Amino acid sequence: MNKSIFFSGTHGVGKTTTIRNVAKELDILIFNAVSDDHRNPCEKDVFNRQAWRLGKYFSDAVHLKDLGMRFDGPILVDRCVYDWLAYTRTFQKLGWLSKEEFKKLEDYHNALFDQTISPKNIIWFDPPYEWSKERILIRWNEEKKKWNEGDFEYLKLLREIYADIYGNNPDINVLRLKSTEIDVRANEIKDFLKRII
Repeated sequence: MNKSIFFSGTHGVGKTTTIRNVAKELDILIFNAVSDDHRNPCEKDVFNRQAWRLGKYFSDAVHLKDLGMRFDGPILVDRCVYDWLAYTRTFQKLGWLSKEEFKKLEDYHNALFDQTISPKNIIWFDPPYEWSKERILIRWNEEKKKWNEGDFEYLKLLREIYADIYGNNPDINVLRLKSTEIDVRANEIKDFLKRII
């Protein structure tokens, strides 16, 4: 699992585009998820949505562990269970999940994930809030609006929770990308990959 590098952060910060660019330039494998994160069958029910997503990330983690034992090079991955954790905590703080629902989801998470499959290497996209907001608005104009992303108070809280998760976890190796410049991001990612591979 240590050869897996996870691209993490809120919606609209350019994770997927960056993964494709880095993978192409450096000839690195991209992990194809078992199920598409954006085709969640529980779209309107927050508890079931997060339960489904947790199952997806667990299945991905198991496949990645197996792939890592058979494949010698690095593997780039779009999102991970820490993204799930950030969104779940945000939903609970906003009252979209009850305390009981949140506790159930936490229990599911603790039962499924341990140190052998928990992500270790994270590239965290944390550009300025206004830049992220502008990118989301552009995406809407291209008719690519996703679930509930129009609530910008939700986006602010989500960013705070990401900062809490990645600022207080000594068990993971995190590269925090604050730049919005493609070339700057690419160079920082390359340096990070050199250090951990």
